[in-house]
Amino acid sequence: MRLYCCPGAASLAPQIAFREAGIAAELVAVDAISGIARDGRDLGFLTPLPDMPLLERSDGVTLQGTIPLLHFAAQQAGTTLLPALSNWEWFRLIERMEFISYSLQPSVLGLRRVASTAELKILLGRLGRSLALLDTYLALHPFVGPSDYSIADIHAWTVIAALESGIPRFDNLDRWRRQVAARPAVCAALAAERALFAR
Repeated sequence: MRLYCCPGAASLAPQIAFREAGIAAELVAVDAISGIARDGRDLGFLTPLPDMPLLERSDGVTLQGTIPLLHFAAQQAGTTLLPALSNWEWFRLIERMEFISYSLQPSVLGLRRVASTAELKILLGRLGRSLALLDTYLALHPFVGPSDYSIADIHAWTVIAALESGIPRFDNLDRWRRQVAARPAVCAALAAERALFAR
C-alpha cells in the first residue's frame, strides 16, 4: 500500500494510526500545488483533492481523508483504537471526532490564513474555548477517546501539534500531549514525515 502525503495536510494522523495498528505503507510525498507525487504520478487522475492524505492499495483501490484512514487503520488493528460498533463508547468516540473536526481543527487551520487583527482575535477566542473544553474533559479522563487511547487521541494530537507558540497552556492538555508524544508510533511517524519532506 502507498500513503500519499502533503506537508501540513493532516497526513501525520494516518501515519501514526498505521504504525499503532502495525500496517505497513510506503510514504510518497505529494506537491500540494501541482498534485504531482514524488513517484511521478499526477494525483489529479485519482482525486480532485491531492492535498488530502490518500491511501492506494496494491489493487488500485483508494481511500482518502484523515477520518476514513484513521477508521481503516483502527479496524485493521483489532485494538482499542476503535471501540466495538455495538458499544456506546463507539458513539462517544464519533462525538469526540466531530468536536475535533468541526470545533478545534477549523480554528487551528484558520490561524494560518488570518487576514486581520479582528479575525485573529475571533479565531483565538474560539480556539481558546475549544482547548479549555478539552482540558476540562482531560481533567476527568486520561484520553480524548471514551476510555482508552484511540483514533480520537491521534486526531486531536496532530491537530494541536500544528499550533504555533503563543497559545494558552492548559495543565491537563499539556499532560496528555506529552503522554501521546512519547508513544513509539508517534515518534516514528514524526521522524518518517520529517525525512519524507526533507528530501
